Amino acid sequence: MSTHPSESESFSDTGVAGGLGLGYNVSPMASVEVMYNFYPTIDFDDGEDLDADGVTLGAHFKF
Repeated sequence: MSTHPSESESFSDTGVAGGLGLGYNVSPMASVEVMYNFYPTIDFDDGEDLDADGVTLGAHFKF
């Protein structure tokens, strides 16, 4: 019986992520905002790529 050591691969890469947002003060006590975020593409060994982005909605209230 022969055993072969298992191979493991690791991959590290850097990319650019960012976002663009807008906010609006509804009153001195409340505001709303919307933001678009984008992240670096993830490349897999099988040739597949994963793109990620998203939209964030927010509201702020002061007490």
